[in-house]
Amino acid sequence: PASCAGKKPVGAGSYGCGTPQYCDGHGGFCGGSGYAFSRPAVVAMVGSNATEFQAFHKEISYSKKSDGREDMAISCAMRERVPGLEVESMSVVGAPPNFEDLKRHANTDKSLGWHHVTGEDMERIHRIFTAARSLG
Repeated sequence: PASCAGKKPVGAGSYGCGTPQYCDGHGGFCGGSGYAFSRPAVVAMVGSNATEFQAFHKEISYSKKSDGREDMAISCAMRERVPGLEVESMSVVGAPPNFEDLKRHANTDKSLGWHHVTGEDMERIHRIFTAARSLG
């Protein structure tokens, strides 16, 4: 939560991408939908030697742990270097959109987005917005 983000290592975002292929089977944060880390998390990950961290990050980036995927490389680095990282999941990978909430707010200025949506769900979302536009 925001109230403790400056005091302890926290990572926030959609978590679960790359499971079981990356980060030794644990996967990590999904880059397409965004993720963020508290300052204590970044400081713990980098440590006292930025040059050493860059070499560590490069090694992970070119390994099978991430296959060059930056979101997985950072997730692996966090997992290895910040064992107490608190993960605040902002969404669940593979969870369907909340269609009832979407219907309530389809005609407002709120922006909504999902990174992974099935074709069937995308068609349903399109129908909801099309209906909202025709109502005014």
